[in-house]
Amino acid sequence: FSGKIALFLAFLSVIALIARQFSGHMQRLLALFGSALFVISVGIAFGLFPNELIRSLPAIGSSPWRRLVVITGLSIAILASLALHMIILKCRNIKSTRVRRSALFFLTFIAVLQIYEQAVLFRKFNAVVTKNVFLPSTPSIAYVKGNIS
Repeated sequence: FSGKIALFLAFLSVIALIARQFSGHMQRLLALFGSALFVISVGIAFGLFPNELIRSLPAIGSSPWRRLVVITGLSIAILASLALHMIILKCRNIKSTRVRRSALFFLTFIAVLQIYEQAVLFRKFNAVVTKNVFLPSTPSIAYVKGNIS
């Protein structure tokens, strides 16, 4: 994944959780949900649950490497969203309008940069496919085109 920003935000979220910056009811609920998801994902990633159960899960039941990538990506996305939520809450408390706007501009810049990185990564692994690949010119197609009245 091309989530340098997401990885940084996930790291920031872990530091904030350790420092107990999240004090509201919703943040405690999200932290509890994240912890439960972590315990379950570790069980899935390392095969601690019955093999039949793990194999029945869509998208992650086929191979241990795929499980690791999916679970890690999901964990990083959740932690990054917690960090963004914390930053937005902190921005709301800023008294100076100029500083608040600068902080929101910075967050917007981070979001746009992440979208750009995802687009570059998508183009790297999913090249543009020409029409000829999907609709090849075969002798039978050429015959039908030539004999349509």
